[in-house]
Amino acid sequence: MEQMDDFYFGDGNRNNGAHPSGDDQERRMTLRIREGGWVELNMLRLEKRRTVNSLITEAINYYLVTNGKPPLA
Repeated sequence: MEQMDDFYFGDGNRNNGAHPSGDDQERRMTLRIREGGWVELNMLRLEKRRTVNSLITEAINYYLVTNGKPPLA
């Protein structure tokens, strides 16, 4: 079995854990990703000049929409 490294991405806010109030509340998530995926994601981040968080958020929203859900990520 391939070893998978933990990959952490947060809400992008540097607010010492304080969360915004209302509908825009954000949550943090930890995920496990294979080394090759991590490398490709980082390369894409650099090529697109975006954060990993924005790429993951776009992917989650795409998945939600393709499954008939609103893009709320």
